[in-house]
Amino acid sequence: MRKKILIIDDDGIYCSIIEKILSHDYDLTFTENSNDAIELINKSVLHDLIIADLRIPGVEGLEFIKLLILSLKREKTPLFVISGMDDEKLKSDIINMGVAKYFVKPIERFYLKEQIDSLF
Repeated sequence: MRKKILIIDDDGIYCSIIEKILSHDYDLTFTENSNDAIELINKSVLHDLIIADLRIPGVEGLEFIKLLILSLKREKTPLFVISGMDDEKLKSDIINMGVAKYFVKPIERFYLKEQIDSLF
């Protein structure tokens, strides 16, 4: 059975790249804003992994990550954060919140796939 990944990012070009890299091996769902993402998660749409950008429409940054983690507690779904912000304190804060991985954009695409494949 193919694993399901939710990608939360409003950058269409970046989402296209992720789709090309991952769609052969995984079922992907894309959403562009925090409200739709939280709604999907709360509707019990189960995902095996969530990849989220920090800067998206709606609630963003640490507040968005807190909301995601609260919503994911019942599922124990791993969360990867991908952001254009290369800030060590932010990265440390996010990892300490329970995020599995923090990547800085641009991420080398085969490295991302390798990290995802290693989960499953």
